[in-house]
Amino acid sequence: MDVRISALVILFVVALAASAQPTIAQTSTVGKYANITLVVKGSLDGIIGPDGKTHSAFIPCNFTVYVGQTVNLTVISYDDGQHSFTSTALGVNFFIPERTSASVPSVSNFQFTVTKAGVFRWWCALKCDIDRNGWAMTKGKDGGIGQLGFMAGYVTVLSS
Repeated sequence: MDVRISALVILFVVALAASAQPTIAQTSTVGKYANITLVVKGSLDGIIGPDGKTHSAFIPCNFTVYVGQTVNLTVISYDDGQHSFTSTALGVNFFIPERTSASVPSVSNFQFTVTKAGVFRWWCALKCDIDRNGWAMTKGKDGGIGQLGFMAGYVTVLSS
């Protein structure tokens, strides 16, 4: 009986210690760099839109980084058309060339540093999605250039 009570006391103490809040301040583990890769698919192998057709698209369209991070942005394009990654709020306007050949994508590397927290819209500023009458480039639900989830998206910047 004494052994059982001792075991229960030990379990109680261990559980209490495990649930205690730490009293030491925690430091941020946010890295200096955010490595982001986006893939551009063409209108023939892109994402299905509300019209039931595939459209050119950046995958993913949204990503998150932290204030002060240097963003290393790699864009791999399988599309036969040119694109851009543009955001006046972030101060970027990167040109993305078409694929090298039918089986070889273009690979572009860009770098920028985010200086303030918030949610910033980006879009493709070049005419594209031509095979599908340019639907992915029409005004999005939020009123901005490009359809969100296709040729536009958001960069969320969190405080570090």
